[in-house]
Amino acid sequence: MARTADHRRDSVSTQLEERRTSAARLQAATATLREATRRRRGLTTTIGIFLLVRIVFWISGGRFRWWGVVFSWQVLDVKELSRQPIQSVAALHIQPPAFNLFIALVVDISPFSNGITFQVLYFLFALATVIGVWLLLDELGFSPVIN
Repeated sequence: MARTADHRRDSVSTQLEERRTSAARLQAATATLREATRRRRGLTTTIGIFLLVRIVFWISGGRFRWWGVVFSWQVLDVKELSRQPIQSVAALHIQPPAFNLFIALVVDISPFSNGITFQVLYFLFALATVIGVWLLLDELGFSPVIN
């Protein structure tokens, strides 16, 4: 009889422990889901604000100016870059070589006009920067202003 009572007590305590463990797992899963939803909402809001600012900029008459890339003091002559990119960069090594090689590559391989190509690339780089900064701030624990 004593063994049966001990067995029942052990069985009940095991069941209680399993329920506590299940409840803790459920609570952890809920917290993880809540955190993922918060992060997704924050990132979506940030991207939405970025796109809204760009749309307002374009509607108000703002445009990407391709000549700003071509005639910038950091960029070598585009014709020279297209013809001999490596030699041009090597000859004027004080200019940013990666940026000049990037421009030469884009000018050479893009099937679209240079203006459209660079506008799309700069837009994508800006979007990637916004997302990267948001992810970094979130990882560092900065709390979002908009929840």
